[in-house]
Amino acid sequence: MVVADIVEVDEQPTVWLKREQAAKRYNVSTRTLDKLTREEGFPVYRKGRLVRFPQRACDEWVEARRAPEPRINPPILGLPTNRRRRS
Repeated sequence: MVVADIVEVDEQPTVWLKREQAAKRYNVSTRTLDKLTREEGFPVYRKGRLVRFPQRACDEWVEARRAPEPRINPPILGLPTNRRRRS
């Protein structure tokens, strides 16, 4: 009897973006996109002159590098302010 490993298969096909589409989606210029692929490791697939960007991998890359939301504390009542009082 042979027991096979159960492997989860990603059911969604990969969506490939052209250079201009990826630049528009991530709100950067095509030159910036090229720089990100060269210097920052932005996901890209190259085959000869063909250049495509896997949308899901690019989304994950952007999300992993997104700055955290700033934490704004509500004002605490009863504490003095920095305003000068008029005499």
